Amino acid sequence: MSAAVLNKLKAAIKKHGFSFNESQTKTTFKQLGIDSIRGFTIIMDLEDDFGVQIPEDKLKTINTPEDLINIFDELLKNK
Repeated sequence: MSAAVLNKLKAAIKKHGFSFNESQTKTTFKQLGIDSIRGFTIIMDLEDDFGVQIPEDKLKTINTPEDLINIFDELLKNK
């Protein structure tokens, strides 16, 4: 889990009015109070920040911040 992606994710979540810390990476977005529309907006923010796009089939597998971070780590490694 890269620190760069984690820090950008924390900033994006905070920007949308939610709190999040490193101990919550395995907590579902739903448990964090983030609905699917907000979650999609956060993902789009990160895609813009990193200049990559998550494939549609991978979007369906994102349930936790850890899932999202791992996908971005993989995409950035292959960039």
